[in-house]
Amino acid sequence: YKPPGATGATLHQDWISWPGFPESFITVLVAIDPFTATSGATEFYLGEHKRGYLSPRDTQHHVLKASQFEVRPKPLEMEPGDMAIFSCFVPHGSAPNLSSSHR
Repeated sequence: YKPPGATGATLHQDWISWPGFPESFITVLVAIDPFTATSGATEFYLGEHKRGYLSPRDTQHHVLKASQFEVRPKPLEMEPGDMAIFSCFVPHGSAPNLSSSHR
């Protein structure tokens, strides 16, 4: 839920190194409202999931830095009802919602 003016999500991976936590899950993202570059669409660092978990395995959530990657982020623009399924290791985040609509 991202109303107009809301900040974006930090760059991160969904997997956290909790003891016994599976390393094989996926994340499902379903658009309720349009995802556009202006409304803060989720941005993915494509191919970087192949590097595995990029943070210390200390059971904490870690924010990644864009400077860790040679690729540029790719915004995923979606219409309501669209769905994205991705690995828990895909680095992603989002920009602020600069539109006048919810996302």
